[in-house]
Amino acid sequence: MAGREEGRDIFKKLGNYFLTGLAVITPAAITIYILFALFSFFDRPLRGFFAQIFGIDIPGLGVLTVALLVPIVGMLATNFIGRKILKKFEQLFIKIPVTRSLYKTSKQLIETFLHPERDAFKSVVLARYPKDGSYALGFITGSGFDEINEKTREKLLPVFLPTTPNPTSGWLLYLPEKDIIPLNLSVEDALKIIVSGGIVQPERGEEKDEL
Repeated sequence: MAGREEGRDIFKKLGNYFLTGLAVITPAAITIYILFALFSFFDRPLRGFFAQIFGIDIPGLGVLTVALLVPIVGMLATNFIGRKILKKFEQLFIKIPVTRSLYKTSKQLIETFLHPERDAFKSVVLARYPKDGSYALGFITGSGFDEINEKTREKLLPVFLPTTPNPTSGWLLYLPEKDIIPLNLSVEDALKIIVSGGIVQPERGEEKDEL
């Protein structure tokens, strides 16, 4: 009996060690995988370009080029002449029917998620979705649309319901104001919850002051 109990204790400890090790390794492995994927995404095209044109094939050269190019573009975007040049470049995308909607949507999404403190997302709410008794995290994106309110004879607010784990896609619903539950939660914390599938939860102290 003593031998069996000792064996169980050993297996229990091994199981605990395994779970602890898994909890340590998994986030690191996911982070490394994502960084490697981003590295390859940026490095491979430009690295191939330099190899074809100049005969230079150095791993990381594409990433280094992007790292130098991005702040240069940012610097250009902050001065008068640079803004003029980038404006012309942007107009080129907008004039092409195929790229117009894609460019505008991508730009708006990037600006929204890089600067969640801006007014693109007014506040975080709970919305009854997809049926009564169940709720989804959403963001109020505006003050409403007069024609919709007139034709429905009700005050409806636009609520964006993002998907998990990719919050750049989702559904836009116009919901009655009375059916929307406001939350004392910042946009940043709400995005963390959505991306993590509810695993990451903000501390009570991190929530916004009551509106």
